[in-house]
Amino acid sequence: MKLPVNKHIWKKGHLRLWAGAFFFALLLWFLVVSEREYIHSFDIPIEVRNIAQGKTLSAEIVPTAEVRFRGTGRALLQSMMLKSLYNFKLVLDMEGIETEYVFVLNNYYEEHLDKIIIPDGFDIQYISIVKPDSIHIALDDNAKRSVPVPYQCVDKTCTRLYSSRAENLLPKKYRT
Repeated sequence: MKLPVNKHIWKKGHLRLWAGAFFFALLLWFLVVSEREYIHSFDIPIEVRNIAQGKTLSAEIVPTAEVRFRGTGRALLQSMMLKSLYNFKLVLDMEGIETEYVFVLNNYYEEHLDKIIIPDGFDIQYISIVKPDSIHIALDDNAKRSVPVPYQCVDKTCTRLYSSRAENLLPKKYRT
């Protein structure tokens, strides 16, 4: 048995109606799905704080860590879109470290949840660090020395610029 086909449904004016209905159905589906709870990973920058006076990092550390968060679809989508505008970061506190230390990141951040900086208004919860597992930090002493900087003038303009009065204002050595 053949069903009757109503051809006037697809007329020019009805196409907009069908497109609008499809758009609102898609929007309703998105709103329902985004209320569910999901788990997602973000790359969050790592910041090193409280390095002892007279010390410096001997090598570069990994600039970001992949962190797993839990939240509703809306909260995770908001975090993913706005994380570059807000100050999401992981803080490594170097207080009390003299030469070197290995931070096992999951253990460190489970003990120090306050070192995970998530701005207010983002309803997501920290779960774990995906990678790297650990970060090796090595500290060296700062080395300072004076480096002489000779002034060389070859033309009259340069000589006038560095007159006897101006020469006394410019340093003879720079500290690096």
